[in-house]
Amino acid sequence: MKHSGRICFLILFLTALLSAGCQRKGLHKRADITVPPVATAAYTESAAPDITILDTDGNSLRLSDLFGKPIVLKFFHPDHVHAVEDLILLQNAYDLHREDVQFVILTTRDPASLVFPEDTHISLPFFTDPDGSAFSAYGIVDRPVTVFIDSDGFIAAKAQDSIDKETLDFGMKMF
Repeated sequence: MKHSGRICFLILFLTALLSAGCQRKGLHKRADITVPPVATAAYTESAAPDITILDTDGNSLRLSDLFGKPIVLKFFHPDHVHAVEDLILLQNAYDLHREDVQFVILTTRDPASLVFPEDTHISLPFFTDPDGSAFSAYGIVDRPVTVFIDSDGFIAAKAQDSIDKETLDFGMKMF
């Protein structure tokens, strides 16, 4: 009897130890979000590099100045084949969430030089990275990337290349 009690205790102890030490891989801290639901998105918990960018008036802004609200940071390549579609999708999200989420569309070009189709209404906040240092800090080379940063300044998700509605919705749920 004494022996079976020790075995039960040992089994319970090992179960508790294993449960405490194991993390559920593939799940966000919110249990209702399975990561990743789409091939282009990946969950991370890395601190967002604090970059300095320029607004359209040439004033510098540190990304950390925006912490406190979630941030959708789009590294925008205007020559990418789906650039306009990405902006239209982001514009729709911006129109719905601009009070609760910061949107930062970052390009290495002067935003005033960007030309969009005549019937496209884009009022997203554009910023410039003239020397490419912000792109480099995030490892962005030659394709668009969308980074979803939570209100504490951690990268909640990152989507490579163009985004679609499913990817954008996934990223927005990560906040």
